[in-house]
Amino acid sequence: MQSSNFELVSTASEGKARDTLREFERVSNFFEQALQRPVKPDVPLRIVLLRDEKEFQQYRPGEGTAAYYAPGPDRDYIVMFPAGDQNTRVAIHEFVHLLVKHSGAKDWPVWLNEGVAELYSTMRPIGNKVQVGGLIEGHMIAFRTEKPIPLREMLAADHNSPLYNKKRHAGMFYAQSWALTHMLQLQPDYRASFTKIVELITEKQDSATAIEAALARPLVRVQKDLDAYMRGDSFMGVNFDIKMSNKVDVALDPPTPTDITVTKAAMLAIGHQLDDAAKLLDTEIAKTPKDPALHVAKGFLHYRTAKFDLARESFKEAYVLGTDNTRVLQDLAKMSMRDDPETATGALQRVIQGGNNTLDLKLMLADAYLRQKKYGAAHAAVAAVTKVTKEDAYRLFRIRAQAEDGLNQPGALETAKRAQQYAPDDNRDFIDRYVKYLEQKKEFAARREAYEQQRQQRQQAAPPTDDGDRPVLARATPARPSFDQQPTAEEAMRHRSPEGKQLLKAEGKFTELVCRGDQAVVVMRLGVQSYMRLVILDPNKLISSDAGESKALDFTCGPQKGRNVVAWFDDAPHKATNSAGVLWELHLQP
Repeated sequence: MQSSNFELVSTASEGKARDTLREFERVSNFFEQALQRPVKPDVPLRIVLLRDEKEFQQYRPGEGTAAYYAPGPDRDYIVMFPAGDQNTRVAIHEFVHLLVKHSGAKDWPVWLNEGVAELYSTMRPIGNKVQVGGLIEGHMIAFRTEKPIPLREMLAADHNSPLYNKKRHAGMFYAQSWALTHMLQLQPDYRASFTKIVELITEKQDSATAIEAALARPLVRVQKDLDAYMRGDSFMGVNFDIKMSNKVDVALDPPTPTDITVTKAAMLAIGHQLDDAAKLLDTEIAKTPKDPALHVAKGFLHYRTAKFDLARESFKEAYVLGTDNTRVLQDLAKMSMRDDPETATGALQRVIQGGNNTLDLKLMLADAYLRQKKYGAAHAAVAAVTKVTKEDAYRLFRIRAQAEDGLNQPGALETAKRAQQYAPDDNRDFIDRYVKYLEQKKEFAARREAYEQQRQQRQQAAPPTDDGDRPVLARATPARPSFDQQPTAEEAMRHRSPEGKQLLKAEGKFTELVCRGDQAVVVMRLGVQSYMRLVILDPNKLISSDAGESKALDFTCGPQKGRNVVAWFDDAPHKATNSAGVLWELHLQP
């Protein structure tokens, strides 16, 4: 059954289902007028109206629960059963939970969340107005027949506390939470401080501290006032100048078998019956393995139990089968970014093609392209972004810098420095090292250009020779590594001298080892007439490998066999040995 803002799945009669759906629409209409903004949640809401309390008990998450709101991964649920005269109050209560969650106040303590929901559940139309704050008969009876809960204990209770989820305590907990919220929000001596209390709680202060700070009075005084408030027989209400709409269009839209299965599995999971939920989904997947919604539900069940690898497998299966579930595709992209960036790219593209083109999605897509070394695509993904918040500036400029670096564009260093300005603490080390790498790369490029100019000038000035390509080491000018084989950012950050200095990379053939006392000079042939000399100052600190296997290398001084090698060196010239730099790593290639 469908209305403008809600869908309802029910095992109750059609009449009760229609009445419940109309009640939710009327409540939604009130809050839209009161808040002066749309209150339709940003994820779908499915109301589940079960036949009676007996059926509801199969899915009840706690002993004292008469109905419940549960945020889900791809939709929210309100689960209830027909409660006679209390049906409207139950509907309002659960809808308020939904509004609180989607307002960003998801971390409210239990007493405040339930107290606000109970306060507004008393809403009733009076002519062209709506009154909030009326008495709740059951709570008034509890005040006269049950022992009050010490205020400090009530404020500290969470969802796992027996005060909240055990039937023998829950009645008084709900009643007292309602009374405290009623007093703080509507009683003249307190209501001016209610907003401040909520602000302090939102800033992560515990409830007792927040109340004492906002009211500038000890909690013992608040406890006394609350006890007197609960013993009274009249509470102050407030009238809203709002007329609730009675015009609600409801369309009958029978649920599919998959809808029913997914809803049952969600309720079982919310009620902590995880094995039963898994069996139900496995049975249906065996019958209809090509239904992406079943794999979505199974993935979220795995996610709930921290089986993240299995969750990713289920999400990927749903993606392959064509799901357009935005939440699933985004979660799959995040989970696949490191090991499977191609899948992450495809999932994000599907979300964006569906019309959800937020900055966060653009940045995620660009990151996925970077991991595939598709620098042009990464740059294009964020090229149109012209405005960004301070919080997102680091990600944007870091991505642009890496893309420009990959494309060998000259602006990479300046872009990286802009990212450095906005870097949060946990990214500071990376961006500092990356900027240093780009600075050294720029300096290296300038040296290369100067060196090439000098080499060309020497060639033009030198007389013809018939020496061929025979090396003359005594007269060789220190060469520089091939700049066609520049290290990647990741390599450059990994290869450093013992003092932490960034090393440079050279590739060539190992032609000779010149021994001079405790020092040795490795001679590499880089080209037809190009040689490089690198001195080994301390053989004990030399990192070496042979065909990928880390091992100490034993060499005989003199000519070598000309094996291909990769050298990592500090390019500070060593004049005593006429060397271009100091060798710290030597890796013989297969």
